[in-house]
Amino acid sequence: MYPDAPVGLPEGAETAYSTDGHLVDCYLEIQADRQLMGPERTQTIIKNKGHYTWIYKTILQDESRIATVVAAHRSEMRLGEKIAGVRIIVSQPNGRIRGLVQVVGGALPDGWRLQALAMRPVNADESKAGARGIVPIDRMGGSAIVDEKGRFVIEAVPAGEYDLFVNPIRFFGEGRWSSVNSPGANQRVTVRENDETSVTITFDPNRKN
Repeated sequence: MYPDAPVGLPEGAETAYSTDGHLVDCYLEIQADRQLMGPERTQTIIKNKGHYTWIYKTILQDESRIATVVAAHRSEMRLGEKIAGVRIIVSQPNGRIRGLVQVVGGALPDGWRLQALAMRPVNADESKAGARGIVPIDRMGGSAIVDEKGRFVIEAVPAGEYDLFVNPIRFFGEGRWSSVNSPGANQRVTVRENDETSVTITFDPNRKN
């Protein structure tokens, strides 16, 4: 459907195949969120997501086209419909991270923006092994783009301990981004169910590795 779809965060998924699959997966997510939380809150959450930015933007732009594909392959359940062989995962109570990033040591370079990312801390075995590569989905708490005033909100974060990272990304226009090879900032935060965690974190664009 989209031969020029991006690969890699924050615009796309890990592979071209995965990016295509997430067009359907995230479309179904949006439909479920609208039923659960309503259109307005769903729109706010999607707008603040800092990952799969091209995927969510494309779904909202071409929603009817993607809906046709989903319907053709019977990928969407209808109310009252019975199906078998499906694994149901019940999510745990969620909280919210509301943050402020203070930029020190100079202004951000032209075209730079900041992305806030909450991840579960690595365990001792992972730390010893120096594990690298794709982050397991169960470690992801959520992400958001930091606005011009340094503010961000990460919604629907499962309760628990997280490492909050603030990393620079480069904006190319039309919703396209790429990562920047520059050290970010991080801080440990605790998210409690049905509560909001406030955090202030400092980012220095001139800091070296």
